[in-house]
Amino acid sequence: MITRHHLILVLMCTLILGVAIYPSDGIQLGMLAVGSCAGAVLPDVHMKKPKRTGLRTIAFYISRFTVLFCSPVLIRLCHAVNGISLDPSDKRLSHSVPGIFIIGSTVAGISVVPVLLFRLSPVPPLLIAFVAGVLAGLAFHLIQDSCTRKGFSPLFPFCAAKISGSIRPCDRADTRITKYQFHHCSVAVIIFILLHGGVWSQATSLLLSLVALSSCLIMMVWFSDVRIETSCQLAENSRPANLVPL
Repeated sequence: MITRHHLILVLMCTLILGVAIYPSDGIQLGMLAVGSCAGAVLPDVHMKKPKRTGLRTIAFYISRFTVLFCSPVLIRLCHAVNGISLDPSDKRLSHSVPGIFIIGSTVAGISVVPVLLFRLSPVPPLLIAFVAGVLAGLAFHLIQDSCTRKGFSPLFPFCAAKISGSIRPCDRADTRITKYQFHHCSVAVIIFILLHGGVWSQATSLLLSLVALSSCLIMMVWFSDVRIETSCQLAENSRPANLVPL
């Protein structure tokens, strides 16, 4: 998906869950949302610098964090596993479970530096909210990309098995992404109204939010015709793999 699709969908998913985690703390909820938006664009190492300065320019520079700090590690991993050499802007590096694990670990590791340097105890709640948001944004990013035709290889570089759907994000005739955005936003508003009164226990609120979030993600995956390409061969001349519906 393109940047704005990721940001809107990730933000809505984060708010659906966040209102249950931080029911009365708008600042921490805001920091969680900021972190998730950052996580939504961190994997896009292939993003090109926009010609005009705007919000996409901010997203571009956020994605440079991955290129500078994570791509070198991922490149070495790919070479060690199967001897292939990749460009730092190859999206396969970051669009995988090992990729987002390394990105998330790097963000968490750098976030710990000021805590150790200034001996902050306990760890600032805003920092925890931000890192949690980044991790959520990274996970949501992969789920959303699984709905597109290009998809992603979750176990790359260990395996080339691919998860992909039927959506072409730039196809204006396909209105499914717009419908997903409307649906996610509607669910977020409903959850906010239900939990705003504070009549539910936190455990019940969290359960409601998880059910609502799961319904959004399952609906998105189901109507995107997501399938799994079962081949684990990394060779370019490997035979086409079977497709297994999710």
